[in-house]
This record gives sequence, C-alpha cells and structure tokens, in this order.
Amino acid sequence: MPLKKHTLTDGVPTVTAVNAANDASDAFDADCDVLVIGLGTAGVMAAIAAAKQGCRVIGADAAPLAGGVGTAACVWDYYYGARGGLYREINRKADALLAGGVYLSTAREGISTYPTSVKSLALEGALDALGVTRYYGSAVTAVYTGDGRLCGAELFGERDSVRIRASVVIDGADGAVCRLLGLPTLPGRKCDNRTARFARTVAMRDGEGRLCGAWHQGDALPQDAGTEELSARFLRWSAKPPCYAEHFDRGNRLLGLGCITGIREAACYETEEVYTFTDWLDGKRSEKVAFYALSQLDNSCADVWNEDDDFVDWHTLCNMNPYAFSVGISPDLLMAKGIDNLLLAGKHIGTGHILTSGVRMRSDMEKLGEAAGVLAALCVSNRCSAKTVANQHFPAFREILAQSGCYDADNDRGVCDLNVPDRGMWRTCSLPQTAEELKECLSGITPSLGLLAVRLRRVAVDDRVTAWLTAENRLLRENTAVALGMLGDRRALPVLRDILRGDTERYLRYWDEFQYGWHAVTDLCNFIKAACLLARFRDPADEALMKEVAFYNGENEIRTEASRYAKRYFGIFEPLEEEA
Repeated sequence: MPLKKHTLTDGVPTVTAVNAANDASDAFDADCDVLVIGLGTAGVMAAIAAAKQGCRVIGADAAPLAGGVGTAACVWDYYYGARGGLYREINRKADALLAGGVYLSTAREGISTYPTSVKSLALEGALDALGVTRYYGSAVTAVYTGDGRLCGAELFGERDSVRIRASVVIDGADGAVCRLLGLPTLPGRKCDNRTARFARTVAMRDGEGRLCGAWHQGDALPQDAGTEELSARFLRWSAKPPCYAEHFDRGNRLLGLGCITGIREAACYETEEVYTFTDWLDGKRSEKVAFYALSQLDNSCADVWNEDDDFVDWHTLCNMNPYAFSVGISPDLLMAKGIDNLLLAGKHIGTGHILTSGVRMRSDMEKLGEAAGVLAALCVSNRCSAKTVANQHFPAFREILAQSGCYDADNDRGVCDLNVPDRGMWRTCSLPQTAEELKECLSGITPSLGLLAVRLRRVAVDDRVTAWLTAENRLLRENTAVALGMLGDRRALPVLRDILRGDTERYLRYWDEFQYGWHAVTDLCNFIKAACLLARFRDPADEALMKEVAFYNGENEIRTEASRYAKRYFGIFEPLEEEA
C-alpha cells in the first residue's frame, strides 16, 4: 500500500509520497490499535476508555502532563455540564488524594475542583494501570494516509521523532491532525471569524487558606490566525501581571502559573454530521445520542453585539443567560468527514461556533473523550469503520457508555433554570404552550421563557398575540414587539420605534440562589433590544432614528450599548477595544 505523508509548509498542508523499502510497515517505529494525539480534557479520557476496552493505546501531548486545560492551565473547577461517565472514577481517586491532608484544601460549596498535581496523579495512575504508552513534550508533525485511511503519525519530541502506526487515530489536540490533512472547517463568527476569548489562569492561595485557580481574560482570536499572530498574542498576555498583581497580598498569594493557555474555542471541522445551534433552535434532534451535554451558552464574549443572530437571540433578546439547555451528541459528530478512522475528541467537533460554547464544559468534554475512545475500540474489535459502528453496532456502543453513566437519558433536561437545583443538576423549565400562558409571561420583567417559546415556535403567533401590540400594559406591548421582531414580523416595527423614541428604562432581577454570581442577573432592557431588531430590519424609514441611536456619544451606559447594536443597521461592526 503506497503511503502519503502530510505535513505543513508555512502553514499550508503539503503531501509527499513515502518511499518504504519493502512495505508500509517499514515507515513506522511502533504500532498500536488506537493512537490519541492530544491528551487534554477529552483526549486523556479517550485513551483511558479505549484501553479499558482492551485496546493497545499510545497517547501523545505537547505538554509535560495529561489533562489539558483542566490541569496544565490551572482551570481546575467544574463549571456547568451534565453528570456521569468514567471521569467520576478518576475524580474519586483525586478525592482520596485530597483527603490525605497533603494538599491545601480546594473546597468551595457547590463547586468541584481538582488542582493540577492531584488530577494529574489520578490520571497518570489510571493510564499506568491500563498500560497506555505516553509521549509527553511531543507534537504531531506529520500524518500518513493510504487508501483513504489514516495509517499513523509522526511525533517530534525533545530530541528525535517517532513514527507510530495505528488502526484508529483520535485527534484530541484541537484539530492538529485535521490541519495536517487540510480538512475543511466550519464557518466561524460571521462578522470577523473570531473565536471565544482565551484565559490566562494562575494558581493562588486565597484569604481563607484555600488553593484555587484565578483567571484573567485574554483576546478573542481569529479562527484562522497564523502561528506568528497566535504566538504574539499569547506572549503579550503572558507578559501581563498575572490576574492583576495588585489583587495579591499576604492573604491572597500567587503560587504558580499554568503552563498552557486556557483556550475556550477551536476551529470546528466538518464531520459526518454537522449539528449547529440553529439546528437546535429549529427543533432538530438526533435519534442516536451517545451522551448529553448541558450548559448555558458561554463563550465569555465581551462584544455580544458582534455575535451571530442566533446567539444574540438567546443572550440579548431572550435574556437566557441564567438558563442552560441539553444537547444530544451523536457519534457522527466525532467522525472526520471523508476519513473513516479519524475521530475527533475536543472543542473542534462538528458543532460550529455558537453551539461549541454550550458543549465545551469540562464534564461534557470528558464524556466526549470517553465516547470517542469506546467508538475507536469498537472499530478495532469489529474491524470496521466508525460509521459502521454507529449504524450497525449502536446499541452495543451506547450500552458501554450507559454502564459508566456517560450516557444517561436523565441528562436530557431540555431548558433548565440554573437557579433551581434538581438531582445534582438543574430543574427543567416549562415553556409557555398557550396564548394565555405566553401573555402572563410577557407581561412582567422576566419574559425570557415566553420570548424563547416564540423563538422556538412553541406557541402559535395568531391574532390574539398580535393584538398585544396595542395593549395598555407597557411591558406586554414591548415584549410582544420583541418576540415578533425576532421572527421578522414587520408588525412589530411601530412599537420598536416607539421604544427607541422613549426612555432607557432597565429592569434588573437578582436571583437569590445562583451558583455563579456573574450570571445572577436577569436583565430586561427593551431599548437595547429595539435597537438590535431595527438594525436587522434595515427599513429605510428608520435611517434618521437609527443614526441618532447608533452614533450616540454620551455617558448613558444603556444608550452606549444600544449604539453598538444599532450600528449594524449601517453595516458597521464595532470592534472590541482590547486591553493594551
């Protein structure tokens, strides 16, 4: 079988023929069933899961330890995400280490956290017990293909390179293998192709004597940023005082820095199935679910006004920040399109820019890695492609995932209220189903679920609903206009214009019970929403009004924020002012 070697030359994929003396095996120094490139949050769980199924596994990572952002970047906390999976077995070992009294306490009510040394020891113990061979400090520099399949990869470490042949390759390195192959990516953010901001995280001892991670937000990166640009940005932020040095004193002490950067989003690659946030909003659901993810939409963007319309609908128009939603992840989302033995395990699966921010949480990435590892193992044991496993062996695949709790039907929670705990997660919300229920919801200062019900088309927009555009109740009238405006219904225009001609009233509701304080507010400001929607309609009759709103230059914070949305009427995307 003739081999082809895929490398990058000045960032451009390059293919050359391999001249092996006898046969293809001469091109490799070692072989395995499953090769995992990138032992990050998802990748390390993929290696563990595949090895548990009896596979010979080799793993590699450019960092000196496994666990990725959850260890090497000091991002230790579990944020949102669904529960269950092999990761709990690792965490029980980490809990035992913490209970020994050797380490500073990391205990914070309602938050599970595992510092680098503890989680690393637990992971290394699991990898050792399963006989997983590791190459740390090793980057993938080339991959080999033959007959449309991946045959292996070349790793370059501190001194030399090693070539490894594998039956299945798992890309757990945010698409490093995909880039070498020149595989197509999904579109990024429409206006500027930017991803979510990265974070620079440090280890600190807080005033109560606990060990915790603290982070400083970095830049939003262009999805197609080259090596030089990425390096320049990372170096710039690495040179900054860690998380504002003035915050540290004798009570809050800096202990260490993460050895890698906390990347929230990577470019997504085309997979056998692409499933985006638009698909979720339109009610599309997979019949083959490997596991469920659960989170709010969290890309930590500081310039929401530049996000795509679907994100703005959720975040700004529906005020859904205090709510989460579940997403069923099918095995097809893990399969690189066109290469039947390349699986993806990480933030680069086929979910697209917006939805990635809802499926990237730590526990969900760990479940993703587990699913990829089990899928790879079934490919090996059945001597077939991943597509064949998904189509012909899916019950066996999901049964293995169910045994660990990775697949749990109870994790399909729909839309959840993050202020109401329920069985270790959060309570499922009941969206309005009738016009009467919708009217009640839109009549107050917390219309979020009613607005979402309209956006999801759960409630029919009939004459009863449109009649509320002339209601005496101001909130009902304005919220109805926002709801119809999201659907592109021009009957909302008169009310939206009246809002912009009026005051800038804002309603804030602070929730009493909330796990994370920075999401504890429901913010209703119809002035901002009206500016956003009229910019979408781009009616010529609104030019003068929108010019007044868009180019406001005063000190009113609401008008300033509204101006950023209003500028889109004129095709202007106001850039985020990044820190110097």
